[in-house]
Amino acid sequence: MDENCWQYQCARWLTKEIRALINIWGNQDVQQKFDVTVRDSEVYRNISEELKKFGYARTVSQIRSKVKQLKRDYRLQKDKLNRSGSAGAIKLKFFQ
Repeated sequence: MDENCWQYQCARWLTKEIRALINIWGNQDVQQKFDVTVRDSEVYRNISEELKKFGYARTVSQIRSKVKQLKRDYRLQKDKLNRSGSAGAIKLKFFQ
C-alpha cells in the first residue's frame, strides 16, 4: 500500500489496486454470490479480505463505492461509443 496512506484512509486508488479489485470482483464465484444474496455486505467483506492478501486495505464502503464508480464509468463510455459509432472508438482503461 502507498506509504503516504494510513490504513483505510487513502482515497486515491492505485492502478494495481483497481486491477486487483476487478480481478476479484470479476471472478465467477464472486458474481454468483452477488446473484444469490439479498445483502451484499458479506460479499464485499470477502472482497476486502482478498484485497488484503494483495496488500491493499479497503473498507466495504470504499470497495462498494469504487465498484459503483467503475460500473458507471463503463456504462458512460459504452453509451458514448454507441452514440459515436466505431469511428469514435473510446479506449477504456480497465475494460477490454
